[in-house]
Amino acid sequence: MTFPFVIELEQKIKTTGETDSLLNVYTIIQTYLKSKSVDDFYKTENTIKYKKWFGMNTNVFSSIDKGEFELIENKGEYKLKYRFYMLWFFIIATAMTIGFGLLSGQFLFAVVVFFVIVIGNFLICLVRQQGVMNDLVYNIDEAYRNRKNGNC
Repeated sequence: MTFPFVIELEQKIKTTGETDSLLNVYTIIQTYLKSKSVDDFYKTENTIKYKKWFGMNTNVFSSIDKGEFELIENKGEYKLKYRFYMLWFFIIATAMTIGFGLLSGQFLFAVVVFFVIVIGNFLICLVRQQGVMNDLVYNIDEAYRNRKNGNC
């Protein structure tokens, strides 16, 4: 699957690359997920993957089916890649549009409503997920600064 069902965000992070520093990065991500009521997650070699059932609420992950945070090393620099999936949102929006079109008989209006709902929620979701990424990068960089300054 590709865009718009899968979206990727990527940012540089500050870390020493030492094992305990990298474990701290994973701990920060896991703590963040728990704080946002995401309990279904697991860690692989360099990735934390989570599942969150699509829901209509104010949780920052409410429109997301699943996602993964991957730590990438390239020539001593580290990046955090965040990939998230939004397939169920599109399926539900499509079903609502078809239902509305069948009930009202106004298929053109239903298509317009579909695009308004999808584009609006998609943009809101992108802003929210960029906020998730910014929060995580800030927390990781802050932990790095504290370790570097001896403020563990």
